[in-house]
Amino acid sequence: MKFFLSLFFVFMITESCSSAKESVTSKEINQESLLGTYSIKQIGPNTSLPNDLSITFETASNRVSGFAGCNTFFGNYALEKNTITFQNIATSKKFCQEKINTIERHLLSALDQINTLQIKNNKLVFSNSTSDLLIAEEKDVAAKQKNVEDYYYTSSVTYKAISRNTFEYVEITGPKVTISTDRDLKEFNNYSCSETDWNSIEKMIQRINLSKIDRLKAPTEKRLYDGAAHATLTIRTGDVIATSSSFDHGYPPQEIEALVNKVLSIKESVIKH
Repeated sequence: MKFFLSLFFVFMITESCSSAKESVTSKEINQESLLGTYSIKQIGPNTSLPNDLSITFETASNRVSGFAGCNTFFGNYALEKNTITFQNIATSKKFCQEKINTIERHLLSALDQINTLQIKNNKLVFSNSTSDLLIAEEKDVAAKQKNVEDYYYTSSVTYKAISRNTFEYVEITGPKVTISTDRDLKEFNNYSCSETDWNSIEKMIQRINLSKIDRLKAPTEKRLYDGAAHATLTIRTGDVIATSSSFDHGYPPQEIEALVNKVLSIKESVIKH
């Protein structure tokens, strides 16, 4: 009888430990629990990292941002249960020492490969089908939204069109629209941008891969023989500035067409009113 009781207790302890382990490694992630700023402690097998590497999740808009060692990065993420992917990751363009650059390249490469997220020992563990790629732990709760606000509150969109006889400048930054036809930008007019229009612009920015915007192919080439003004679109988010390749005024590349049309539409609307 004692033998059977001993077996029973061993079985119960084993099952209890197994259940506890499963709750640690298989806890389902939700948006609310992910919100915040996390300190990156490990990239692949490398644990010898600078103390300031970080990643921030802003769950209301599915935005991600952080510091990769030399440059800031930002983009979007998609989360469903324990499946996570990162999209349209862009960075600022600072140059640093090779050791830091190597760490940064490994971090950005990891973000591109990640497809699974788990919580283990109160840490976020990002992995793919073969290995853990990145491990992070939560920083001060007071910093939950600071990084994202720093990067996104200072967003702006600037449209320029230049020819021999004309100059057109439109900049939209949150609630303000600045318009000028002065090449020296000494004279300009300021108007108000509605919250609805600005929210639409921000959503369009999220869908654009800023790291490739300077290589977009223009659909027409009239500007090359003075048949159209040379136009460019510049998007600024935090300290990241991305400028498109040149295109004919009124005929932007498809990837930024909706945003260009929105900017020009806002310009015409505010001038009329």
